[in-house]
Amino acid sequence: TIDHIKALLESLRFNPREYKEYAHFTDGHYTRNLVGYDEKFTLMILCWEKCQMSPIHDHASSSCWVKVLEGTMEETLYTQQDSGEVVVKAVTRLDSEQVSYIDDSRAIHKMGNPSHMHGTMSLHVYSPPYKQCYTFDPQTGTKHQVTIGRANATTNPFQERALGSNISPEKKITSVKDLVQQLRHLSVWEHTQIVELMNYVSFYDQEWAGY
Repeated sequence: TIDHIKALLESLRFNPREYKEYAHFTDGHYTRNLVGYDEKFTLMILCWEKCQMSPIHDHASSSCWVKVLEGTMEETLYTQQDSGEVVVKAVTRLDSEQVSYIDDSRAIHKMGNPSHMHGTMSLHVYSPPYKQCYTFDPQTGTKHQVTIGRANATTNPFQERALGSNISPEKKITSVKDLVQQLRHLSVWEHTQIVELMNYVSFYDQEWAGY
């Protein structure tokens, strides 16, 4: 299922005129911008100014997929030794449209924008959602529990649409918000259901004209 969802995210191409609705950059810190959520998943777009990085952190036993929408990202994986020290395991560069996956069984990590020239936007899918995780001091490995429940949200991002609980071949999914609503209706997050759902995704330019 992990690989199937990763492949699906890699295959999707989002028009910048749509996701720019969630483009909120600040000089002090990267921003988390809420696209949609329910009890099974959270979907966010993160905006990273030049050289902004996250702290080293875990994912509270959740699964996390990251797709770079524009710009570049750098992901550093760490392992924690018995002494508590965190040691670099791998460093990976992600370019636009590339997707990464992580959970706590694989590593803890930090991510961010390594560029001195441009900002970066990335799409993050967390399943199940979580509100707290641990950050790790890079020198001592000391961990601190932090709350990450705050995020920017567009006006009325959860407007209900009469999509129904079943997917109809005649109904095309023409926006990210429609996709969020359909994900919310899935009874079980299994890859077969998501594959079926993605068969009806068709993002038209007309949908993004208002953005």
